[in-house]
Amino acid sequence: MFPIEGPLVTDATRHLAHSALPDAPVVPDEEKPPKTHRSRQTLARTLRTLADRLEPSRCGDPPLQPRTQ
Repeated sequence: MFPIEGPLVTDATRHLAHSALPDAPVVPDEEKPPKTHRSRQTLARTLRTLADRLEPSRCGDPPLQPRTQ
């Protein structure tokens, strides 16, 4: 171990240990938006595309478009 690493390692360990103390500041976790809406739209789009490829519509109507919310 080099002489400069000793104090750096000690300070880093001390800082990590102080973050577990009862009076340590609490940082809230970032709230992530739920993925259900996005994955649900992707699944619906994929299934619709697959259905159109397997059995194309016989009439001249355009394919269904997903509703925007």
